[in-house]
Amino acid sequence: MRRFLNSILMAVALTSLIASSSTLSVNLKGKVLDNGKEGSYDSFSWSEQPSWKINADRENKPSAVDWDDAEYRLPGDLLPSVYTIRLLPFIEEGNFTTDGYIEIYVDCVNNTKNIVLNSVDIDIHQLSITVLDLETKNPLAVVGREDQQDTLQKVIIKTADSLVAGRRYKISMGFTSILNDKLIGFYRSSYVENGVTKYLATSDMEPADARVAFPCFDEPEMKARFSIILGRKESWKSSSNMPKIGTNPIEGMPGYVWDFFDTTPVMSTYLVAMMVSEFVSTPSDPALSNVEFRVLTRPELQKDATYAANVGPRILEYFETFFGVAYPLAKEDLAAIPDFGPGAMENWGHINFRESYLIVNENTTASSKQRVVEVIAHELAHMWFGDLVTMEWWNNIWLNEGFARYLQYFGADSVEPSYKLHEQFVVNTLQRVLVSDSLDSTHPMSYPEEKSQVFDTIEYDKGASVIRMCANFLGMDTFRRGLNRYLTRNAYSNAVEEDLWNTLEEQAAIDGVILPDSLAKIMAPWTQTTNYPLITVKRTYIEGDGALVTQSRFVLPSGEGNSVQEDTVWWVPLTYSHDFSLHPTTAWMSTATRTLVSLAATSDQWVIFNVNQAGFYRVAYDEANYNMIADQLIASHGHISIPNRAQLLDDAFVLAKINKISYNIAMDLTLYLKYEREYVPWRSVLDELDYLDVMLHNEPQYVDWKIYMTSLVTPYYNHVGFQESESDAHLTILSRTDALNWACKLKIDDCVQNVKSQYAALMEQPDMRLSPNQRDFILRAGVENGRRAEWDFAYEQYKASDSDSFLIAMTYTRESSIVYDLLGKMLDPNSIRSEDVDKVFTNLAANPLGNAMALDFLVQRWNDIEYALGTSHFVTFFRSLCDRLNKQTQYEQMVKLRDDHFDILGNSTTVEQGLGVIQTNIEWMSANQLEIGEWLKDPSTATALPTTEATTEALTTTALPTTEATTEALTTTSTEHTSTLTSSTTSTTTTTSATPAPTTPSSGEDMRLPGDIIPISYDVRMLPFVELIESGNYTTEGSVVIVVECIRSTRNISINSAELVIRRGTISILDMQTNSPLAVVDYFDEQSTREIITIQTASMLGAGKRYKISMSFKSTLNDELRGFYRSSYMEEGVRKWLAVTQFESTDARRAFPCFDEPSMKANFTVALGRKDTMTAVSNMEQIKSGPVAGMPGYIWDSFAPSVKMSSYLVAFLVSDFINIPAKPGVSNVQFRIWARANAEYLTTYAINIGPRILEYFESYFNIDYPLAKQDMAAIPDFAAGAMENWGLITYRESDLLIDTETASARQKQRVAVVSAHELAHQWFGDLVTMDWWNAIWLNEGFASYMEFIGTDSVEPDFKMNDQFVIENLQYVFGIDALETSRPINIEVNTPAEISSLFDAISYEKGSCIVRMCADMLGIDAFKRGLTRYLNDNAYGNAQQDDLWQAMQEQADEENIVLPAKVKEIMDTWTYKMGYPVIKVTRDYATGGAQVTQERFLLRKMNTTEIDPTVYQWWVPLTYINAGLEPSQKVSEWLSKDDVSTSLNDLGADADQWVIFNVDQQNYYRVAYDGTNYDLLTAQLMADHQRIVPNNRAQLLDDTFILASVDIVPYKNALDLSLYLAQEKEYVPWNAVLAEFNYIDSMLHNQAQFPDWTIHMTNIVTPYYNHVGFQESDTDAQLTIYARTDAMSWACRLKIADCVDNSKAKYAEQMNDPDNSRILSPNQKSTILRTGVENGGQAEWDFAFSQYLSKYDTSFLIAATCSKESSRLYNLLEMMLDSESGIRLSDVNTLFKNVASNPLGNLIATDFLVNRWNDIEQSWLGSNYFVNFFRYVCDRQNTQTQLDRLLKLRNDHFDILGNSNTVQQGIDIVVENIKWMELHQKEIGTWLVDPSVTEPPATTTTSTTTPSTTTRTSTTTSSSTAASTVSTTPVPTTPSAGFRFTKMDFTSIFAVVLLWKFLVH
Repeated sequence: MRRFLNSILMAVALTSLIASSSTLSVNLKGKVLDNGKEGSYDSFSWSEQPSWKINADRENKPSAVDWDDAEYRLPGDLLPSVYTIRLLPFIEEGNFTTDGYIEIYVDCVNNTKNIVLNSVDIDIHQLSITVLDLETKNPLAVVGREDQQDTLQKVIIKTADSLVAGRRYKISMGFTSILNDKLIGFYRSSYVENGVTKYLATSDMEPADARVAFPCFDEPEMKARFSIILGRKESWKSSSNMPKIGTNPIEGMPGYVWDFFDTTPVMSTYLVAMMVSEFVSTPSDPALSNVEFRVLTRPELQKDATYAANVGPRILEYFETFFGVAYPLAKEDLAAIPDFGPGAMENWGHINFRESYLIVNENTTASSKQRVVEVIAHELAHMWFGDLVTMEWWNNIWLNEGFARYLQYFGADSVEPSYKLHEQFVVNTLQRVLVSDSLDSTHPMSYPEEKSQVFDTIEYDKGASVIRMCANFLGMDTFRRGLNRYLTRNAYSNAVEEDLWNTLEEQAAIDGVILPDSLAKIMAPWTQTTNYPLITVKRTYIEGDGALVTQSRFVLPSGEGNSVQEDTVWWVPLTYSHDFSLHPTTAWMSTATRTLVSLAATSDQWVIFNVNQAGFYRVAYDEANYNMIADQLIASHGHISIPNRAQLLDDAFVLAKINKISYNIAMDLTLYLKYEREYVPWRSVLDELDYLDVMLHNEPQYVDWKIYMTSLVTPYYNHVGFQESESDAHLTILSRTDALNWACKLKIDDCVQNVKSQYAALMEQPDMRLSPNQRDFILRAGVENGRRAEWDFAYEQYKASDSDSFLIAMTYTRESSIVYDLLGKMLDPNSIRSEDVDKVFTNLAANPLGNAMALDFLVQRWNDIEYALGTSHFVTFFRSLCDRLNKQTQYEQMVKLRDDHFDILGNSTTVEQGLGVIQTNIEWMSANQLEIGEWLKDPSTATALPTTEATTEALTTTALPTTEATTEALTTTSTEHTSTLTSSTTSTTTTTSATPAPTTPSSGEDMRLPGDIIPISYDVRMLPFVELIESGNYTTEGSVVIVVECIRSTRNISINSAELVIRRGTISILDMQTNSPLAVVDYFDEQSTREIITIQTASMLGAGKRYKISMSFKSTLNDELRGFYRSSYMEEGVRKWLAVTQFESTDARRAFPCFDEPSMKANFTVALGRKDTMTAVSNMEQIKSGPVAGMPGYIWDSFAPSVKMSSYLVAFLVSDFINIPAKPGVSNVQFRIWARANAEYLTTYAINIGPRILEYFESYFNIDYPLAKQDMAAIPDFAAGAMENWGLITYRESDLLIDTETASARQKQRVAVVSAHELAHQWFGDLVTMDWWNAIWLNEGFASYMEFIGTDSVEPDFKMNDQFVIENLQYVFGIDALETSRPINIEVNTPAEISSLFDAISYEKGSCIVRMCADMLGIDAFKRGLTRYLNDNAYGNAQQDDLWQAMQEQADEENIVLPAKVKEIMDTWTYKMGYPVIKVTRDYATGGAQVTQERFLLRKMNTTEIDPTVYQWWVPLTYINAGLEPSQKVSEWLSKDDVSTSLNDLGADADQWVIFNVDQQNYYRVAYDGTNYDLLTAQLMADHQRIVPNNRAQLLDDTFILASVDIVPYKNALDLSLYLAQEKEYVPWNAVLAEFNYIDSMLHNQAQFPDWTIHMTNIVTPYYNHVGFQESDTDAQLTIYARTDAMSWACRLKIADCVDNSKAKYAEQMNDPDNSRILSPNQKSTILRTGVENGGQAEWDFAFSQYLSKYDTSFLIAATCSKESSRLYNLLEMMLDSESGIRLSDVNTLFKNVASNPLGNLIATDFLVNRWNDIEQSWLGSNYFVNFFRYVCDRQNTQTQLDRLLKLRNDHFDILGNSNTVQQGIDIVVENIKWMELHQKEIGTWLVDPSVTEPPATTTTSTTTPSTTTRTSTTTSSSTAASTVSTTPVPTTPSAGFRFTKMDFTSIFAVVLLWKFLVH
């Protein structure tokens, strides 16, 4: 029935087509347009083929591109002028047909009775064919039709009478065609949306597939105009080349309409475009272009179209200007097609793209994003080259593709200048095609012999390179004018290459450019012959130095003899230079093979030919010149342009490989790479270095090779670093990719460890997002550096996905057993998919370990392979093995293998090619192995030239004036490494400076300023063009005047500067005493290495004198969240931009040149320029405003001179923000918050508490805040939490702005704490600043301490002093108990080292040490000491000794007795990492105690490293007994020289307890003997409030942690916990809940669990009853926190009131799902979880639906709490379905919470084990396995579970084997098992009778701690107490400003002993 209905619809459609054709008027008056082409574009991968090539073998049909056979060509008797094409595609399953009707208006050129059209696979309706004579209006009788569609792709319509030359005819016909799935003509594509397959009809006509869509004259020269009419369903959309001009219903087909499109300009058939789809359009901003510009995508990709919609119109506008020819169409569409053969296709006005070539999202790599912008630019260039002017025939396709390839670099660079694409041209295009064009198999650009050679690298890349060379020798201006002439003259027509040369030559003559011959003759050898020349330069080194230059054809040996056209010679445009600051010398080498040239260089100066590698040739030099070049590269490689550095390396290695030069020369050139930081030179040589690495891998020379490569790669790796940053430049990302690959190949430890960490994290959290730029590398390196577990993880991920990433990663294993296993799996299609077999084998063959094993497998298992896989893979297997083979025995083995299986391998050219590769490798080894080996034994550097050469400015401003491309290529940016630079007029062999010039840094010290000069004041003027950011202009114009004082006489003025363009001509030095200028003789730019510039003066600056330094500069408003950077936000749908600063710690230098060290304080006078619609703010109050001269609409805002402060505290903000002032009278200081206008209501809380905290601190420190105003600004994009800039504090929005109506209590406290922290910095950090960053804790430790006091002043209800012990003290205890911790005060020099100090040790431990000092001195004395410290050092800098000195003076003044000086006591805490556990063993007979100290470690690592540190401290022992109040505490001291001390009298009877560390004010843990624990327990049970809350929290935390490491028995800890039934305070409860969580998870499925539940219910119920379920507006802060904890446990324990109330609230929310006020934010998570856990299907459905509609993960987490296994299993199933609605970013959350569910843990584990393949084959791929594995580990604690996990790891070792995260999970299970073995029975026994042991009434002997691991030393000498633990620094997060949240540090905890802190 359906087929019958379809046939009716088709008949109706055809009737409609024919009927309406007579009424269709063809609009011939519209403007005429043109188009371009791209058949196989991919700038990074050359595996793509054009559609005609892909389908050329379709039924062995010929292609119209077979131009050598005239029978395929049209006769040319008829020429088309206008087409009217009406197509109605039926796009549905079962009927993929198109009904069509076409009218073609033709002009008859020769009399004929045969109308010959191109047509393929089209059913032409014979009866519908008509031929009308338009002159006579008479039809011609059609007498027949000859169908040649299957042979010649033609149809011939025969007429009774001849068509007469000179007349016009209309040919009409109806037809039916197929919407094919071959991606040609008018075809169907599909995609899946919400589980439904959606289809569309689209087109790809190039080069000869328009004939598949409709009958036509399908040759590029037969241009015509096209009127397109497309039928569609009403709900669908259609698009074509031109704008739509109308829509009409289709008669007889309800629900269908015709879309009419405007008539095209004259164009070729292959440019016709048609699409019918359900796509959506993303329009570009109309302001970007005069052309309507849209991106068309399927709906789910619309969000990813933004980038294309932004760059596309800007590139189009750029090309209009570049060519001087307007884009002639009214619109431009870019369509992302799901199934598309080429990369993109340049249909005029409607460009089609493969989806991945157009969309950009968060998972797009940097290289892929570059590809997108290049492809867009490529296709838009075709709008002129290909569309407007089209090649006459396909043998000149390079006129399309060569130009598009060349111009894509210009177009893409116009919108992404940071990509430095003109530099990349040499490695991405030029050097790549130099290899291809040196092969014997190459072909000419023009008139290639084979159709397969049309769309290849020669047409694209050689075409582009030859065009670039032409532009260079003509000059860019002449070239562009010539292009305009070419485009204008040939518009809407066709061209051959002679047309191009003629117009360019005409322009050259007009412009006076002299050429040695006609341009056509000059260019003919380049376009019409193969290969290119090798230019050999042999210098004379005599007076008037010259050189003999010879040319010869360069061809790589093929092993079969080269058929070289030796008679070919080229007109070669020679360019050469010895000084890149000067214009290069140019000369033409005629069509002679040799010539003499005169060189401007002296005999001791190097010369480089082919400047900027603008010419298409290679260069070889004599050895002496090579040596001088190598010396120059080492001395200062920045004096040679980046393209030429790349050229030197590429040419040298290619020439060495074929013995044109010695490998010693090539290797000498690599020496400088240890200083090279640029991407392009490194990229140019890495392939050659890879080849050497492969050849030498198993040779004796490999050790030296690896050492040498490590010496080169390590600095490059260190420069780019492992971690990505949002601020990374594009080429930094690309550089990092290369550097990481080599660093891990060379086993550079930092790289390997980072990989392991990342891979482990991935295994633990599979939804953790790996950077797309690093993902494949991390997967591969993770497997390579892992073991079975990492491999298993990769394998399971592969099995669950269709991605190649994990498959290839699997092959990187270095475990032979795994290689054999993988080879075996290859034979099982259930283990390795059959389509992946070749990938597995070829990648294993590339593995150094795997190659021999794969060869052995192939030889030994041939029959098994053939049985399992057939014979189709053997040739590929054979060939893949050959690349690494280089020995005669290996060659013979491969020959034998071929001969043994000659039936399969014998006649394969691929096999013979492989054997040829082995022979070549053998020959290479014979010729070069020993030479390279000898060189590697002593790779000493050539003598560095003692030269001072051309300045950086010369390099940036004295570029070649000839062409734009050359200029851009020559420009050396400020990131260029340059070590010695002087005036270009100085001889390169003359040392002009008496003061040594700066050199490449060898250590962190070299990053420091010399200190000869210090700043007094700055006058800084900055004009950021914020309003131009949207258009891509990120520049800031700046100037600075610095008054300095000379401390030591010098001629070098060194100033910090990074990424700034200093305008050399503006630098001036003025002697302020004589008012006379000092001559500047030199300038050294080391911004890229040392972040320093040095100005050298002719005369010395005198000590004691003052000078004024002035200069102007340009900087970039970067997106790196540092320096002066750009940020943005959306307001009413409009993106708003702002410019703001973040200078801490070393980024002021990125905004303006300055002395950027904290001790170099000065006064800053700031002026900020802005648009008159914006505002500007700085540290100080604004004092005036005025216009910017010559810039209407711009204002200068001038600010008062600052107080004396460090550069890192300077702040600027230019924005559209509004300010919200504090209420009058709250503070004497003007207090404001700056925020986006739509966030004003979120400032209420902060503006209320901020000024009150400031007032409080003034009183606390007894020092007035010294500024007139305090601003706080909420920044949309901010890296740190906040930054304490004096007078202008900047915040992350979430740390300043909250909605007081909906914010949780935690959020409110966070805002208060961060505000207090930053305001405390106004004294600690701003008024007094640490002298150097090693003492950053003087800033951050004090601010972290004062944040509690400041918050308490405005929110006393928060009880911040009580919270301190759990938020800071007990938290940092976990970090500082690791051997990987670090001292508070350590030496740092480099910016990276400085950033590493912004961690928990500086912040939290620093605050604890400050708090301990306050307790030691007494709070009042301490406060007075602080005031003394602040006054003594105000507006200056301090070291920690200054703090101790102030405290000592205060102590002396107040007669405070201490056992040693404050400095001696406190140094033990700041210069040693870790802390002690104090063990108190009482003697109950005497009343005394033995007290010992030893370093507390959560676990000791297996290390042989000796740590010489003596871990003993000056310990302030404070204690009370049962008879003393905390205020009566006793203080004693344990010396740093003693392990133990005896306290003779504790003042306690034998039946009285003692507590040490009163109020937990001091930084240590305490362990007691068992009796004292019993006494403490009894006291807590009797009256717990007798012990203060902090000590109750301390007792619980210390005892449970000490029990977990066997220092005390668990009985002591559990006895203490009994009192909790009476505890109502938040802090003690919170201190122990993490430990309870752990025990609960361990005992859950054990026999002891019912007793545990009873115990927990007994103690939790009173706590829950106390706080209750219902919130109240009067609840105290800690009551809210307590309720959160109590509810969580009460509902877990099924306490009825909690469960019932939660269910009721949940039901209420279900009834009103959009009411966000039903659930308190403090209770929401518990209520949701409980509602699902105790509900049914409806409750679960509600939670999941709410997640889907709101993407609120709290609902998803709730869904994982179900107690129905089927629901959990279904959740995991849905996780695999990309259409389920579960976001990829939430997959980890889902799986982790299922695995945390006691029921779900087994389900999750089973799912992971049994569904590995399904997971891997899903959209998750293999990315999540590591995390999934890690998540299931926490609750597992039996040997059976461990064995299963180990098997899982081993089964998937490629993925799981080498992951730190997986190993961490296994370690956790191992520790869980150990814990169970040690403690399960102990705890179980206790739980049977959880009664408190009565303490003895009297005791006559001392009792020691019963733990067998506890050491009680009686030795007091420190010589026996030295620990031998490692001093490896703790991993830190480099950040300045307010600290990160606590969870940022917990990733360092590797085992279960840190479980408490992970939960915290």
